[in-house]
Amino acid sequence: MKIKELHIYGYGKFADKKISFSDHGIQVIYGLNEAGKSTLMSFIHSMLFGFPVKQHPDKRFEPKAGGKYGGALIIECENFGTVKVERVKGRAAAGDVTLYFQDGRTGGDKELAEILKGTDRPTYQAIFSFDLFGLQKVYELNREKLGKYLFLTSVFGSDQLYRLEEKLQREQEDLFKPNGRKPLLNRSLNELMEDFAELQHAKEQQRAYNF
Repeated sequence: MKIKELHIYGYGKFADKKISFSDHGIQVIYGLNEAGKSTLMSFIHSMLFGFPVKQHPDKRFEPKAGGKYGGALIIECENFGTVKVERVKGRAAAGDVTLYFQDGRTGGDKELAEILKGTDRPTYQAIFSFDLFGLQKVYELNREKLGKYLFLTSVFGSDQLYRLEEKLQREQEDLFKPNGRKPLLNRSLNELMEDFAELQHAKEQQRAYNF
């Protein structure tokens, strides 16, 4: 699936905004802080997967100036060709989605799910929507580790990769800390040292008895 164009009716600070992407090369969106880069990324997520519900950690970005909430993506995909995916505020909390095909047909959630091939929001955000948090540790990697990182990221996503790393780090610290007392291996080492001291003391007593 390739995103060709964004048409924002009303989303956050943007109103009636169109952005087209080239057919070739990497697309770069840049700007100063608060320029709206994160808003554009969130807009793409919302068009594909629905507006975040109130309990969702992502912001809804309802139009600051009022007006129609939503917009459309022009995408190109293998199974349907060029498709317009439009989502606007409606009866459903996630918004009402309508797909417009080249042959004049229209579709909805079912056809969109076919285009996404089972990809859900968390998976899409983890693999295709890299932000600063997802890239902040890349500079620490050497060539070999970078290759492994890129492979694992393509499978699990950067967020999940770092969460797994943090989980393993916590489990490691539960087992052993260099100056710790409570981790399992620290306790076992202390017990071993105490047993060794008792053994040495017993040997000294045996030598005295033999003499």
